[in-house]
Amino acid sequence: MMNKRLYTLAITAAIAIGTMSTSLLAQPGHKQRPRAAAAGLAAQLPTEVLENICSLTPQQKEKVQAIHTKLTEELRSLRPARGASADSGAAEKRRTLVRQANADLANVLTQEQKDALRKAAPVLLELRALNIPVKAYPELKLTADQEKRIHAIVQGVREKVKALPESERRAKARELMSAARTEVEAVMTPSQKAVLDQHPTAKRHGNANALRKKSP
Repeated sequence: MMNKRLYTLAITAAIAIGTMSTSLLAQPGHKQRPRAAAAGLAAQLPTEVLENICSLTPQQKEKVQAIHTKLTEELRSLRPARGASADSGAAEKRRTLVRQANADLANVLTQEQKDALRKAAPVLLELRALNIPVKAYPELKLTADQEKRIHAIVQGVREKVKALPESERRAKARELMSAARTEVEAVMTPSQKAVLDQHPTAKRHGNANALRKKSP
């Protein structure tokens, strides 16, 4: 049986994918706005990542931790009791909770901090698509050149998947993301690769879900 902590992490990850306003496979001609991407990302980021990106003050860090704790507890409360039927409205309730947490976090951050988060959002989303935990982001210390190369690699996968027939996308996405992950690791230094080795959840095949076509 999945323990509570793993359950909560799994639910939060599912919400992150389901509510993410930036999709690697946005519809042709649809441009996602960085401000919206950052706003939808904050609640899914560990406090230490937000602290690194936004240079939180001690008071802000305390408030952020409280918001994250509240969200975790509320998500856990939606977990069906053992043997009970799942709540058909649970998914929407989870999305509502995450939206509220994002709004609460927005009230904590200054405009400068929101701008910093918005700037970091694209690479964070791309790392997550590669199943590289965002928790590793501060430790990776990616250079601007590395971020550009990672973006180019993920963008290349996006274009390849978009060119596939709809019926083949799910089957091919995992294979393409696995190859992309290998390319991304090739642009990293030995010390950065060591960081990935310290995060066992960083699966080598990448996150095929992040490549699925979503409605804006």
